Amino acid sequence: MPETVNRNLELLHPTAWLIGIVSAASCAALVVLGIAGAIVTFAGGTIMFFQTPSSWVFMSVLITAAVLASVGMLLLAVQCVREARRGYTTLANAYPKLEWRDHKTGLVFREAGAVTPRLSIAELRTRASNGPTQPQ
Repeated sequence: MPETVNRNLELLHPTAWLIGIVSAASCAALVVLGIAGAIVTFAGGTIMFFQTPSSWVFMSVLITAAVLASVGMLLLAVQCVREARRGYTTLANAYPKLEWRDHKTGLVFREAGAVTPRLSIAELRTRASNGPTQPQ
C-alpha cells in the first residue's frame, strides 16, 4: 500500500531509472559480446574457453557483463518495489497508478492514474516546475 503522497518527498537513490539504464546497457553489451564471440569462434578464432590471453580477456568481460546484467535486473526489481511503497515511480510506464517523478529532480511528471505525457524530459521538467500537470 503506498504511503501518503508527499510533494517534497526525497527520492530513493539510486533511482529505479538509473538502475534500469545500467541494467539495459549491461544486457546490450552481453548480447553484442555474445554475437562477436560466436562470429569469431565460428570463423576459426581462438576465443573459446580461456585458451589464450585474448580469450581470457574476452571471457572475463563477457562474464562481467553477464553478472552486471543479472545483478542490475534484481536491483531494479527491488528498487521498483521500494519506490512503489513510497507512492511514486521513476519509470514512465512501470506503475501507471502511481505518480511518475523525475529521476533527477523529483518533480512530478504524471499524477497518479493520469495518462503518461509523451514529451521530452526537458519539456516535462519545464511543465512540472511551472505548476500542476495538465492532461495531454
